[in-house]
Amino acid sequence: MISRSLASIGLFVLSLLVGGAHLARAAEAWCERSELSDLLTNDFYFSATNAEGAVGDVVAVEVFLTVDGSLLAEPFGLHFVASYDPRKLEGVGEPLFSEEYQLLTWFLGYAGWLKGEVGPRHIHGHHGFGLATNMDREAVADILVGGARIPLLTLFFRIVGEPGDTAEFRIADGEWAFPTESCVDNQLVVHVQGGLPLTRQLRSDRHRSGLIRIVPGEATHTEVPEVPPSAKVYPEAPTLETARILFELSGRVAQPGARGVPLELHATSSHEFCGFMFGLTFPAHLVKVAEVIEAVRPGSVWIDNEGGGVGALLWDSYRRIGREGERVHLATLLVDVSPDAGDGEIWFRFEQAGSYLNRLAIRHERGVVGSRILPVVGQVAPLRVNARALRVQSRTTVLGDVNLDYAVDVRDALALLEHLFLGAEPPVCEGACDANADGRVDIADPVAILQALGAGRGAGGGEGVWCEERS
Repeated sequence: MISRSLASIGLFVLSLLVGGAHLARAAEAWCERSELSDLLTNDFYFSATNAEGAVGDVVAVEVFLTVDGSLLAEPFGLHFVASYDPRKLEGVGEPLFSEEYQLLTWFLGYAGWLKGEVGPRHIHGHHGFGLATNMDREAVADILVGGARIPLLTLFFRIVGEPGDTAEFRIADGEWAFPTESCVDNQLVVHVQGGLPLTRQLRSDRHRSGLIRIVPGEATHTEVPEVPPSAKVYPEAPTLETARILFELSGRVAQPGARGVPLELHATSSHEFCGFMFGLTFPAHLVKVAEVIEAVRPGSVWIDNEGGGVGALLWDSYRRIGREGERVHLATLLVDVSPDAGDGEIWFRFEQAGSYLNRLAIRHERGVVGSRILPVVGQVAPLRVNARALRVQSRTTVLGDVNLDYAVDVRDALALLEHLFLGAEPPVCEGACDANADGRVDIADPVAILQALGAGRGAGGGEGVWCEERS
């Protein structure tokens, strides 16, 4: 006797293989389920990552399966289906299956784009994506253990909506049906020992849809992007002693009342990493954070300008963000300086802000489960943090005053020499670096400062110098 679950998987695959683009249609609201075989559980869920891009860009969305409870039995089948608005997104290319998915299944199953029939009796009139497969029992025992978060596949979409819109890759049950009008749900299919029926379709109401933000500007990634490989899995869990991690926030000079001053945040790690979290505090009476521009891909951002805190979290993928030793741009903070700020330094500090800590996600092995090694993600705090001050310049200075102390002395010449020949950060006041006013910054500038000081005459010139363009 063929179980209903196997027949369901077979029907799903058949419906995708036969009949072209209109193989599955949007489900109607009265879509029925069997109380005997369908069981709602919160022990697993599907999730999708977020993305953003301009109209015409092609973005990647990853799909995960998380099992964080004790399932009724070991699953042997999987259904996944999601929908999207074709007025905002266009599915392109072929799905990219993860290594974990290929280990989990005894055949790759079938994955295909679905096109809904638009009409008043159909939910949304959306297009969709469907996946059905059978799973290998041994792999299930090894991989789908409690707490496992398994990447399944990556999908690609071209953005066709309007700037300012948000498109949803919606993971929800009952929005699609087979030609037989049986519902297509997001399910794990399990065997049940004894009783009828012999199989159950496990469902969940915890699925997490993906959001694609449509931003203004010209398209810059119009082809299917090259997806970074999964981050390296290390044999041992990294610690503060074995991992060398540096968080840096760039310094800047700004005038009182300046708006949108960019401060760049970078991370460097001795280990490859696939996620990060940062928290920064700041004096709220002197500066506000207007926006956090995420440089990798969208995550969650938190700004508290009353309490003086900002944080961001990107922890939704195993894809590599940074190689070993690579300095990676994580985000740019756009800050507004208070008009009442006077000359001096405004410090941002790497410390807990709200619930946001400073961490990198590094994959490692937690041991052998069954016959395979199950990678997990560890959190490692930065060994070093380096937040340069935001300097406020309320009055002009002179050429040669590269450290912005409103005087020109040997410390300015040394700062220029360290920058030019030792790779040090640019001096605080870049607008004053051209000490000899010849239109370029080179060895002649610190020499000019030292010659003027040695001759006993005042160094510096070109009064009315702002370190950066006046805001």
